[in-house]
Amino acid sequence: MTQIHHFIHLKRQRLLYGRVPKAANSSIKAALSKLLRNRPPKGTKTTSDKFWAHSTHSETELMTLKRARRCRLTHFSFSFVRNPFDRLIAAYNNKVLEIEEPPLPMLQMGIKHGMPFGDFLKVLVDTPLDKFDVHVIPQNELLCIGNKVV
Repeated sequence: MTQIHHFIHLKRQRLLYGRVPKAANSSIKAALSKLLRNRPPKGTKTTSDKFWAHSTHSETELMTLKRARRCRLTHFSFSFVRNPFDRLIAAYNNKVLEIEEPPLPMLQMGIKHGMPFGDFLKVLVDTPLDKFDVHVIPQNELLCIGNKVV
């Protein structure tokens, strides 16, 4: 899990944002995009990883947990977390009920469109953590190395 690039680094501001899907992530990324010198054109999807990795004129980069941890003394870092059960409900509603087909990693886990919530939870219990879709990975896996918060 430590190689996942869950931190957005805004280089000029010396700012690190630890992304947690289904915890105000899209809203925070939209707000952070306003800090860029080269503002994205209207209608640009600032919520995508591709935007932050390749479309900010090198003002930003995505970082692993280990790299983000090394920046703790020189950068301001923050994240936003959510009650874990509420986050699972949000992921279920959005990724299982609202959209026609769950994302590929969820499909690979065995999650199906419209499945009952209890079955969704059973899939989570039965799936190894390293196979989890990003929307259901426990928040500590996104923000901690071992027992140390990045």
